[in-house]
Amino acid sequence: MRLREAVFDLIAPYDCLMCSTEGTLVCAWCWPELFDLAVEQCFSCHDDSPRAAVCPRCRPLVPLDHVWVVSPYRGGARELVRRMKIDAQRQACQLIARAMHESAPVMPRNTVITSVPTAATRIRERGFDHGRLIAEEFARLCSLPYRQFLIRHGRTKQAGASRVVRAEQIEGVYRPKSIISFSDSQLLVIDDVTTTGATLIEVARTLRKAGANRVDALIFAQTVK
Repeated sequence: MRLREAVFDLIAPYDCLMCSTEGTLVCAWCWPELFDLAVEQCFSCHDDSPRAAVCPRCRPLVPLDHVWVVSPYRGGARELVRRMKIDAQRQACQLIARAMHESAPVMPRNTVITSVPTAATRIRERGFDHGRLIAEEFARLCSLPYRQFLIRHGRTKQAGASRVVRAEQIEGVYRPKSIISFSDSQLLVIDDVTTTGATLIEVARTLRKAGANRVDALIFAQTVK
């Protein structure tokens, strides 16, 4: 896949989405200015929270320990996601993984990286599973293992839906791929964008039911009100 990407870059090189310099999707000069970094807070209620821990008030409804967010979903972060999802530009996956790696805390060596399963229809539309590509690249950068534990069924499209509707739509959408042995591993779920958190919560709930003792998450961007 990397050879294919290299050939494509030679034939039709990317232009920097910030300054339009040819050669890469984000040039070295623009990279430091691309994102507004998110503050450490509970991703559910947005109250300040050290190390992005899910606060005690939200824990009964959110089966996650920590949810780190790289950037608010605006500006360069939003444009990079658009290039990935709408324009199907694979290099955006690598850049998102790089941003996650640069922003994330050091993960314990017993961490296993996993991702939110992408709907089959979206994979066919784009020609690749963006969530898996981001997670695999992040795992490579961290020298940690990647495993896909869940599969997704159904074609629910959540864009524009309310928090309540999203939660109802996503319930039961994920299930374990097979019998899972988590051993003493702690899981880090990688996802590109979260809005209400319904998808992430359902993924974490499914992993917990399958036997995971600890589930954290790392999100590239979170929508802001």
